[in-house]
Amino acid sequence: MLLPIIKAGARLRGVEMIMTEEKQKLMGLQRGLGLIKLLSAKPNGCSFNEIQSIIDLPSPTLSRLLKALVQAEYAVKNPDTGRYEVGDEAVVLARSILGSIPRENILKPVLEMLAKRTGESGAYFEIDGDDVVIRAKMEHAESFHYMPLFGRNRVFAHGFLQVIVAFLPEEEQNRFLPKVAEMGLSQKEWRKRMAAAKENYYYIDDGESNNSTMRITSPVFSGNDGKVIGSIGLTILQGGITEAKKNYCIEVVTNSGRQASNLLREYSASKD
Repeated sequence: MLLPIIKAGARLRGVEMIMTEEKQKLMGLQRGLGLIKLLSAKPNGCSFNEIQSIIDLPSPTLSRLLKALVQAEYAVKNPDTGRYEVGDEAVVLARSILGSIPRENILKPVLEMLAKRTGESGAYFEIDGDDVVIRAKMEHAESFHYMPLFGRNRVFAHGFLQVIVAFLPEEEQNRFLPKVAEMGLSQKEWRKRMAAAKENYYYIDDGESNNSTMRITSPVFSGNDGKVIGSIGLTILQGGITEAKKNYCIEVVTNSGRQASNLLREYSASKD
């Protein structure tokens, strides 16, 4: 008689443990969302102590929560001020939720973060026939200024076009071959550039289309069929750019290209 009672008690404790774990997970989620909401309302961020005065949590618990949010990029700790701010992922997610949103609007927060991180003017272009059309931009006063939105650029050497062409199927690339001579390249050399752009996930235009600028661009793929549809990147005034700055911009641009493609894929999946 005693054994069934012991077994029943053990099962009950097991159920209680599972319920406790689920409750803890739910509590952690609620705290995380509450913290993101708090940071989103504080443009200048919050110090650890300020957060703790609003969200009454023990220091070790709050520290673990902030660390998790920073690792997931839903929060960021400003290295200069030590204050916590809303992170890139939270901004991107908030601006892309639900509804029928034009592609350029979905990608605008990615573009904003690209320009913010580099201090340079960024843009998103889409291919249309043999040209590229600017669909979104984020300009800095002291940096490059783009043509008006939805303007068409017909310069074949343009970096925003070249990186798109690099990711087209070979038979589609072939229709651009007559234009390669405009770049002063042999078709063989141009093919090498296309292969390098595809391997590296970025393209640098540092003079063919405009000797005063450098363009660093990365492809953007459709969420529906995975085909390359556009490019995202920076146009930088050539004067004074260091090799370190150039390498940093390459890293940020390629990350932005991947983030933009992932965002379109997630948005497409949410509509299915």
